[in-house]
Amino acid sequence: MKNVLYVSPYSPISSVQGAGGQACNYYVKKLSKMSDISLLVLCASHDRDKEFVELKSEGLDGIIFQIPKKNIFSRIISKFYINYSGYLDFRYVKSMIKNAMRIKTEFSFTPDFVIFDWEETAYLLPDLKKIFPNSKFSVVEQDVVSQLRFRYYKNEKNLFGRLYKFLLYKNILRLEKKMFGNIDMVQVFTKKDADLVKNVSSSVNIFVMSPYYHNFNIFPLVKNRKNDILFYGYLARAENQEAAFWLIEKILPNLPKECRCVILGGNPPESLIKMQNERVVITGFQSEEQLVEWFKNSLCMVVPLKHGAGIKIKVLEAMSSGLPVLTNEIGIEGIPAKNGVDYIHCESENDFVQGIKTLLQNKDYAYNIGNSSRELLQREFNYEDSSYLCWSV
Repeated sequence: MKNVLYVSPYSPISSVQGAGGQACNYYVKKLSKMSDISLLVLCASHDRDKEFVELKSEGLDGIIFQIPKKNIFSRIISKFYINYSGYLDFRYVKSMIKNAMRIKTEFSFTPDFVIFDWEETAYLLPDLKKIFPNSKFSVVEQDVVSQLRFRYYKNEKNLFGRLYKFLLYKNILRLEKKMFGNIDMVQVFTKKDADLVKNVSSSVNIFVMSPYYHNFNIFPLVKNRKNDILFYGYLARAENQEAAFWLIEKILPNLPKECRCVILGGNPPESLIKMQNERVVITGFQSEEQLVEWFKNSLCMVVPLKHGAGIKIKVLEAMSSGLPVLTNEIGIEGIPAKNGVDYIHCESENDFVQGIKTLLQNKDYAYNIGNSSRELLQREFNYEDSSYLCWSV
């Protein structure tokens, strides 16, 4: 029997809306059902009682601790916690260390393996190594944070904002080098992310696993689609809000009047909701069944991201359904897709406009792209064979 401690800033619950949270929920539940694993979770939450009840109902045990809402004081103090990135809430850091000690003392639990989900959590590696000196540690890289921070720095126009984001980026590189050099295993979702990690620390042990996504390969493809252009993503994230606004403001006005822009995803800001009209639909959170209907009947999905890092689950899900995807270098990274065959590559406003018009005018081309992308996903991304417990040490 192997003892495993799963450490995360989020609880592995089925109701989570973000793609990264859905991935960790899938893999942790899979891990908990293995007969040779004894699993405890150590997670933060803003709705502790509700989430703890759900975890208990699914046979999971451990500690979920409540994190207060951020305020001006906590934001300022957290900036000085540069060994924890400078933007992790300092109360989260203290609570995670305190509750890891509780796992050892109150639960009398000594893990053979500790799994950090999300890179930022693994910045606590030195603290947890002191508590569990004989454990092996791994981190699941939902995103390589240095790439994320570099993109924010590169795209910042304000001089002082650019300097601040550059300092954040350099600090993240420092923390990554320290963490990657001392952890037993780094698990990533793409070869591209594996290369990024190796560029930071060449001696690190890496395992490439397939990310979990909703596989919508469940209905026959059709040529007679509506003229809806979709954007899909968790809209509490700044990069998704930015892309949604850009699609509505820059692309939609240049398309035929019969086209609608449909923004799918939970927690849309009020400023986005106010943009609704006869050509703009803001749906809010959508169930899997609702997503199937949108993916099955819409013309395409547009993913014009300017920021972000890691593989884009929204792109995998659209491609699995056979919905043609138009996206840029950031949107397609980590996916071995061919431009004009599996998706349509776009960088400029004109690229996106012309790509959408091509799909409107050529239904056979749209059908072939969707069919090819669906086959690509079946070949390259089989998440059922992946596990968080993959060790080469």
